[in-house]
Amino acid sequence: MTLLLADDNYAVRKMIKDVLASPNNNFIECSNGEEAVKTYAKYLPDWVLMDIEMDVMDGITASKKIIEKYPRAKIVMLTQYNDKHLVRAALNAGAKDFILKENIIQLIDFLKTKTEMTTN
Repeated sequence: MTLLLADDNYAVRKMIKDVLASPNNNFIECSNGEEAVKTYAKYLPDWVLMDIEMDVMDGITASKKIIEKYPRAKIVMLTQYNDKHLVRAALNAGAKDFILKENIIQLIDFLKTKTEMTTN
């Protein structure tokens, strides 16, 4: 599975890679939303793990741009902000789910479940 990690914090990207480490997973990294939009178009990853607050372009705007061009794109928002307005904005932008960084371990089950659903 190819995962695009879009987060302006290198330590967070490393933590995500450590949590999801598997011989079957390939990671592509971006540090802002604008890079994420361009990188998505180049690699068409299976999943995008997108931070909300980033420089240049935020994750919600980047998600909207990706979904506009690639409606089947699968994006999960990862953030430290537990705010119902952000959750709604992320889902309206096309994100499949919203996971708090403090619960990052949930990504393992989320991606496993979603991947099994699409292969069965």
